[in-house]
Amino acid sequence: MSPVDIQELVRHLEGHPDDRGLLRKCLLADDPGASDGFQRLSTALASLAERVEELAQAQARTEKRVEELAQAQARTEKRVEELAQAQART
Repeated sequence: MSPVDIQELVRHLEGHPDDRGLLRKCLLADDPGASDGFQRLSTALASLAERVEELAQAQARTEKRVEELAQAQARTEKRVEELAQAQART
């Protein structure tokens, strides 16, 4: 197969996902290890996606808590200022 033939095949496969899947199956059928590797990769990717989602949720909780702490700090600063003013008046 010449490089031109391969380029034509690639262009064809870009427009025909079903043919891409068929070619993938044919290629993987010749190498059982590749199929196992593909399965492991798919499993790892799914696990990674789940972990990223968990981390995103944890990050959202952390951001909420930091905002709550910032508000509490602002209230504390205001109260300290009020106490300092009251003390200055006495």
